[in-house]
Amino acid sequence: MSSIYLDRNLGKHVIADALREAGATVEIHDDHLPLNAPDEDWIALVGRNSWIAITKDKNIRHRAAEIAAIKNMARWLLWFEHRMSRVGN
Repeated sequence: MSSIYLDRNLGKHVIADALREAGATVEIHDDHLPLNAPDEDWIALVGRNSWIAITKDKNIRHRAAEIAAIKNMARWLLWFEHRMSRVGN
């Protein structure tokens, strides 16, 4: 099974720990790249290593450099959008 790479916006512990507990091999952004590395760098890293990437960066799908990097390098990229909803009055 491929490793799962978590983008910085998913933190270092909660999701990573849950995935590891479920048996996954997890790679964390900060273990491989500087904090301010552009998205193209982690996308290329994911592609070189045939990892599966998970991000919640909703803007990644609109930026030309990231789109090009994904098309050229990434095999799997999962993107999640969190929407807040209000219940009640």
